[in-house]
Amino acid sequence: MVVFTTAGWNRDGLDMTRVQDFGTGVAAVRISMTAVPGLRSQQTFFFPGIIAIDPPTLSFWDNETSLAAWAHRQPTHKRQMDRYRTTGNADRASFTRLAALSGDGTWSGRAPVAMPGAHGPDGSGS
Repeated sequence: MVVFTTAGWNRDGLDMTRVQDFGTGVAAVRISMTAVPGLRSQQTFFFPGIIAIDPPTLSFWDNETSLAAWAHRQPTHKRQMDRYRTTGNADRASFTRLAALSGDGTWSGRAPVAMPGAHGPDGSGS
């Protein structure tokens, strides 16, 4: 599984306090991702002048089961999602989850989608 997320802010009237608050939450979530079963790799990107106001995150997971177990049950992630919904500390957000069927090459030293015998999004081979 591959997850691509973004959060963004409107340039007009940009309140850096909101940006920093959201960024602090992202840092806490990333720290909470240490040694998570099924997580292959996770990154946050900042490209000044290109993706400066909508920074993306990218994570690779062994299967949908491991992703869902973390995303819906991990307390730090759940707290930050609830905070986003109640504080409005970002103007927009997106979440894209996809099952990669094949890949070529490596990411952080591992083949991000190659798993022996795994053909379905849950890793069951179906």
